[in-house]
Amino acid sequence: MIFKSKISKILMASLSLGALMTTSVVPAFADDNQSDQTTTTTTTNNSMSVSEALAALEAQQGNTLYNGQCYGLSAWYAEQLGGPTMMGSGHEYAQDIGSDYDWASYGFTVTNYPSISDIKPGDIICWEAGGAISPGIYGHTGVVVSIDSDGNMVTLEQNAENGQVVSQYNRTYSQTTIKSVIHKN
Repeated sequence: MIFKSKISKILMASLSLGALMTTSVVPAFADDNQSDQTTTTTTTNNSMSVSEALAALEAQQGNTLYNGQCYGLSAWYAEQLGGPTMMGSGHEYAQDIGSDYDWASYGFTVTNYPSISDIKPGDIICWEAGGAISPGIYGHTGVVVSIDSDGNMVTLEQNAENGQVVSQYNRTYSQTTIKSVIHKN
């Protein structure tokens, strides 16, 4: 029953956004503790607005996007906004997403080492490697849902404390160095 309700939630989110979408949902039975997770791959035929793409991403909470890595979440989200196809590109360092693609040609602006006021809801955020959020060599990435003037953020991420599923997190601006944010114009 959980699986059917997640499929309904995904399909309803897709239909309510009005975008022409093809959605495939495949069970991701990694182990008995994760038997209600799904892997979702969605291809849009046109780009969504930032608010539509955020709503679609929020509807994916508890699901695995692409390969379950943080990069897969940002790739999925960028595609919803009409950005580059990131999966299979050969790039793999989350901290370098802002410089690995020609974002301007897709209607995005990249801000390197942003101030708090540069970060907006809907931005793809890329943390440098070696920090509290991104202790490995790849860095970490997610999407900003909200941010206040003190730098307290709500983000959607994958492959963080809750595992390889889309989850919401509370982060702070100074928690780990932010290498870039990518904003849809």
